[in-house]
Amino acid sequence: MKKTQSLLTVLFVLLLGMFTFQDLAISNVLFNPESTFGWFFESFGELILAYMGAFSAFALLKINWKKVGGKKLVSVC
Repeated sequence: MKKTQSLLTVLFVLLLGMFTFQDLAISNVLFNPESTFGWFFESFGELILAYMGAFSAFALLKINWKKVGGKKLVSVC
């Protein structure tokens, strides 16, 4: 377990370092102002975050704290 965790940490740090300097090059290759795909996500991409925020707020308001066997448990009703 410890070996796997350290291997994944090293891999993550290497990829983080690589993409830190290669991000602009990748973006320039993928960028196309005439793309319908890009236009769609430019227009509606922020709407997804609004839906996620609304759902999260609703879920937080519906959480119940129940005491079972002397322990507090979270349940969604």
